[in-house]
Amino acid sequence: MKKIIFILCILGTLNCSAQKVNLIKDSTSSYIYCNINTIYPKIGSKDSANKLTVKTFDDNQFDYTSIYYQLKDNNGNIVIDGNLQMQGDDYKEWISPSYLYNFVANKLSLNINND
Repeated sequence: MKKIIFILCILGTLNCSAQKVNLIKDSTSSYIYCNINTIYPKIGSKDSANKLTVKTFDDNQFDYTSIYYQLKDNNGNIVIDGNLQMQGDDYKEWISPSYLYNFVANKLSLNINND
């Protein structure tokens, strides 16, 4: 019984430490995004990104998924995109869209902006 209570306390602490993400549906298309602090991902370019979108694919529903991310500008144009993998403990802790966005933001060293 003590082990179960200890595990629940740890899980509660982990879930509380994740930042809640304000997800926004784009009014002109069907994509959902969150705001990030503006970045300039390409060296020497004036292109800036301030939106993050994510989609999962190749999810085995057990311990692994692939994530496709896009960093977009104000007009919805893709500035940069790529793939990440989530597996193991990260996959097991994934219980909400906020966790997924935080996971990607952390891997890419982005700051989510909920303003």
